[in-house]
Amino acid sequence: MAEIMASKIVVDIYIGSSRKVHVPFVVESCSCVASEWLSNRNCRMWLLQKLFGDIDCDTNQLAQFQITSIHQQSNGMADALAKAESLTNYIEDMD
Repeated sequence: MAEIMASKIVVDIYIGSSRKVHVPFVVESCSCVASEWLSNRNCRMWLLQKLFGDIDCDTNQLAQFQITSIHQQSNGMADALAKAESLTNYIEDMD
């Protein structure tokens, strides 16, 4: 669910930016379920239809929208950077 919400927010931010270019917009997800829900309308939970409808409406404004599944281990660097940033913020708050 968190990856679906994050995808919605990222698409909204991208559409709202003034730098829209005609290149593929790619969402990389390490959740196979989230990737399947975003790419295949028949697999979606009906309780989340409003959210998916909003995402579909937004992605229809893009030149090309693509969802890819990646292995969670391939996000190691992103995870390490996020943890380092969180630790830095925590230390700065302690000062």
